[in-house]
Amino acid sequence: MSDNPFLPAKRGSDSVARYDPTEREKQMAALAHISIVFSMGLAAPIIWLLFRGSSPFVARHAARASLTHILGGAAVALLGSVTCGLGYILALPLVGFSVWEAKSAWAGKWDAFKAKVS
Repeated sequence: MSDNPFLPAKRGSDSVARYDPTEREKQMAALAHISIVFSMGLAAPIIWLLFRGSSPFVARHAARASLTHILGGAAVALLGSVTCGLGYILALPLVGFSVWEAKSAWAGKWDAFKAKVS
């Protein structure tokens, strides 16, 4: 058992131990993804900084959310400026993707594109 009550005991031989995340970890990971709605994605890097040493699950999701929000936001801004504002419509799929990732994080999946690892 881990000394940290927040972090479950590690299992497996991966470089990042896979485990079933706690409810709080699931909520924080989902918050990192959904932060694009209320903070334009600025909360995701802060969540990553806070949890990178204590929760691999939250850190992984927060890092993915940070990259998605920063790179996706830059692409939407570039296309929006080049197309005289028409490209800003691409912000809707970016938010939809972030909501889908948040739903997967809330379900305890390490990766939204794969089945849950036991």
